[in-house]
Amino acid sequence: MDDQPSIDDPPFVFSPILEVFYLTSIHFNTDSGLRSAKTLSKWVSRYGTGDDEFPPQLPLNEAQNILNQGAAVSRFFWPTGKKYLERGEKLRSAFGIDDGSPLKNRKLRNMVEHFDEYLDDYLRENFAGQYVPDYFGSSPSEDRGPLKLFRAYFVDTTSFEIFGESYDIGPLVNALADLHEQLEECLDDGSRFPTPDDETEFQVGAEQPVKRFESIDFPDQNP
Repeated sequence: MDDQPSIDDPPFVFSPILEVFYLTSIHFNTDSGLRSAKTLSKWVSRYGTGDDEFPPQLPLNEAQNILNQGAAVSRFFWPTGKKYLERGEKLRSAFGIDDGSPLKNRKLRNMVEHFDEYLDDYLRENFAGQYVPDYFGSSPSEDRGPLKLFRAYFVDTTSFEIFGESYDIGPLVNALADLHEQLEECLDDGSRFPTPDDETEFQVGAEQPVKRFESIDFPDQNP
């Protein structure tokens, strides 16, 4: 797909009848990410009771899906192709999202979009050591020695590690939750983007209510 603008391209206009397609598309990502956050919270709670008799892949898959969905949302609001930049600007303006949002994490987005290449490079550069493919638990000491955690979630810091890089899950989940709430309201109110009256509540730079990762109310799911 050619991402360069052309003189033959019509001007980008968010027609009211087309807004629903963006709303439902982004809602799919926020909903998936938040469902994973709810399930991950239950695994963390179970671990906190002393019960760690479960495959670490189960909570790790949920944590990784949160990152994947956050990166997918990021593409809507910060497209890379010049042809689509105006769409990103209009979405950020409509939903009051600025460049300080955790959703604009270029390091995270690059990792998700080029996962296969990151995997090649990681294995090429880390051919020696004591590998743990999947780890779920408390943070290890800073001096890990030969220990290498390929994929890990640390319950005490809500951070997910992969390819030797750490990503803070909590702020990302809260950003997804804020956006999800707006999307739900829009879909319930004629499937339109936020109106000017709504912007007083969700304006760029406005201080938003703080949601804590562990207290967000999601649909029930049983690990």
